Amino acid sequence: MSAAERERLHMSIEASSEVFNDEQLDQMKQDGWNVLPKNVMVDIVGDPVIAKMYDGYCGPSRDVMPASKSPLKLFYHFLPKTFWR
Repeated sequence: MSAAERERLHMSIEASSEVFNDEQLDQMKQDGWNVLPKNVMVDIVGDPVIAKMYDGYCGPSRDVMPASKSPLKLFYHFLPKTFWR
């Protein structure tokens, strides 16, 4: 690779990250990916509408059970019916 090609490549990559600045990216080259200070704990707000979505039975439905005997039948079961036509 010629010097001009390397310079062009460097200019296209420089400041390519929207999350990390060039100094942090250089540090990543040396230390790996462990440059973030700490993981941030996120408070999850309990939303009753979302919580209700997970109430009740959780498992395969009755219409998928016959198709579950064969991987090919299961594939066709979840394939959108418009693809069949």
